[in-house]
Amino acid sequence: MTDDQRWTLTETALAAIGPAPAWAPPPGLLRIAAERLRHFRMGHDDTRDDLFTGGQLAAMALWYADETSGFAEWPWDEATEDLPRHGDRVADLIRAGALIAAEIDRLLRVGEPR
Repeated sequence: MTDDQRWTLTETALAAIGPAPAWAPPPGLLRIAAERLRHFRMGHDDTRDDLFTGGQLAAMALWYADETSGFAEWPWDEATEDLPRHGDRVADLIRAGALIAAEIDRLLRVGEPR
């Protein structure tokens, strides 16, 4: 299944829930939420996220969000990790958003000041 098919299914499922509220979440937000849920299905849950206390989740998000400047480097050892590849721009930004959400949730769990 392609990413576009997955997003269409997610949006269709959300639409089937019932009438849209007065404010409906924009498609970008829905896609980020769907990506975050995909992380959970893959086993990248809160317990796993809590292991990354050195800013790695935010660094991964930056890597996906900043494809052209060369500023961001993948935050793990290239010799031991399979390096991800950049996809299309929207898919990369969706991944970045989901990783930022994971880092925000992690910080809130440990009581980081808001």
